[in-house]
Amino acid sequence: MKLGIVGGGRAAWAFGSAWAAGGGGIEGISVREGSASRLPELLDAPRLAIDQLVAAADIVVVAVTDSALPELCRSIAAIAPAERWLFHPSGSHPSSLFAPHLRAFSLHPLRSLPSPGAEAPLDGALLVFEGPIEAREVASGIATRARARVSSIAPEAKGTYHAAAVLAANYPAALLSMCELLLRDAGVEGVGSDDIAALAISAIENWGRSNDSRRFTGPVVRGDADIVRKHLDLLSDRPTMQSVYASLALELCEIVLQQEPQNTRVRRVREALLAASLP
Repeated sequence: MKLGIVGGGRAAWAFGSAWAAGGGGIEGISVREGSASRLPELLDAPRLAIDQLVAAADIVVVAVTDSALPELCRSIAAIAPAERWLFHPSGSHPSSLFAPHLRAFSLHPLRSLPSPGAEAPLDGALLVFEGPIEAREVASGIATRARARVSSIAPEAKGTYHAAAVLAANYPAALLSMCELLLRDAGVEGVGSDDIAALAISAIENWGRSNDSRRFTGPVVRGDADIVRKHLDLLSDRPTMQSVYASLALELCEIVLQQEPQNTRVRRVREALLAASLP
């Protein structure tokens, strides 16, 4: 089977390179006019117009931005032969974007994808499938070529699923950048991005080693309400950071108290957070 690719970014590279590495042929790649994408060169595949691509490929992946996806999926579904398989890798949109075309599904990598050119971007990833049951075999074949795994989700759950994925993939980078700014303000010498990343990685590894409150560390789980108040005071000139700190601390309290409802130390921290006068 030959794969056709619409798009020239990270998801297009991830599925295209995984397909090629697994021995699959690539019919061609369609990128918008004026695009600087090097995907056709990287995958040694011809540039084709969308109508040519859809007519010739066995499976077509539509890997463009979420905002452009609905209109493009509808237009592709309108010209796709009935036997053609169509899918998109969006975590937020359902496969019904391709309606009324029946052979359609979505397959979202639960992974932060690297820029085109990186090796094995889907190796070991979990690909979350949504679509008709008869499409699951096709999705599994794609995962096999990519050396990935497949899970399934109902279309009505995709919004919640995508919000979860965004929390894990997007916001840690924002938190690390906040950390970087505060360390710079503190005048700590010799601290670089690698040091901050290592701190975060150690916390992630600790989180993965257990499934109870031992996966957390810091003043909230130690019940040190005075330290939490001090941090909030120190962040008063950065109200956005202060709000993020307080919101995450309060959520951490709730998570720990669900597991340990009698934890009086964490209860004191939660009371302090609820009593704090924040903008």
